[in-house]
Amino acid sequence: MATKIIFPLDNLDLRVGGRSVFVNQIGYLNAMCDFLGKDQLLLDADLTVLELLNELPSLDPFLVREQLKRHNFTPSDDYFAITPSDTARLEKFAYNEIRELVTLAFQSGAEAGGELVKRMSNAILATNADHRLAPLQMTLGLEGEQFQRGIFSWKGFLYYKWQFLETRPELYKVVAQMQSMKIRGCVDPTVGYLVGTVRGSIKTRIQEAIERAGDILSLYDDGLSGLTKKGNAAEFRRFLLEAPGLFIELGHAMGMISHIVSYWRYQFRPNQTEVTNVEEFLDLLKDFDLGLSPREVR
Repeated sequence: MATKIIFPLDNLDLRVGGRSVFVNQIGYLNAMCDFLGKDQLLLDADLTVLELLNELPSLDPFLVREQLKRHNFTPSDDYFAITPSDTARLEKFAYNEIRELVTLAFQSGAEAGGELVKRMSNAILATNADHRLAPLQMTLGLEGEQFQRGIFSWKGFLYYKWQFLETRPELYKVVAQMQSMKIRGCVDPTVGYLVGTVRGSIKTRIQEAIERAGDILSLYDDGLSGLTKKGNAAEFRRFLLEAPGLFIELGHAMGMISHIVSYWRYQFRPNQTEVTNVEEFLDLLKDFDLGLSPREVR
């Protein structure tokens, strides 16, 4: 994966095309200065932001915000709105996740009926927390910026848990197909050995990524359960405030899991059992294996 920057030839008509550069490709800095007509010293802050974005496995809003905030950049909240399509797909999942908590916050099963739960789940998924969440704010004991940050964290974990549960079954199918894929024709023994070795490494690392993501998500489940089952608001409150630090690790695991599933499905039919180009297949496996390798977070 790489970060590609495109400078459109016509800002009002993107179909015309544009010039592009990858972050850290050969000649990257000279190309940026040329495209923008500025000296490198004047681009220091922008280049730093691009480097930070380039470290991320995806541009999920939760990852981007926390990565930049960890390095003292505070961009506008407008950049972190979830798209309408994602919001629509999340609503049903969020409804079931927060139903018990809404009932607890409003202290009445009748009052916290389906329509109210739906309004509350939509409010949590909105760009910013608003007055509709005041009872939940009181339940959690958070104020001002703390509450906004807590809701952002909650939204992040709802998003990743939903993504995790949706993607995991498909990932297992991809891994099974990857392991059983046969190579047509004569294969150099050394290349065949490498294919087998990398396939084994990918299988192990995917399982580790699933376990890593599951362990982090279980912290969220435990915190929410402690609040709804035991009334322990302090524990869930503490989790929401500390949660942003977990987004980078969780996002890396989920980013690679999603990438492997989507790219594999792009390359191979679900019923495909053979590949003809062993070199390309090996390159693909190596890319997956590298992406799944442990990362050092700056």
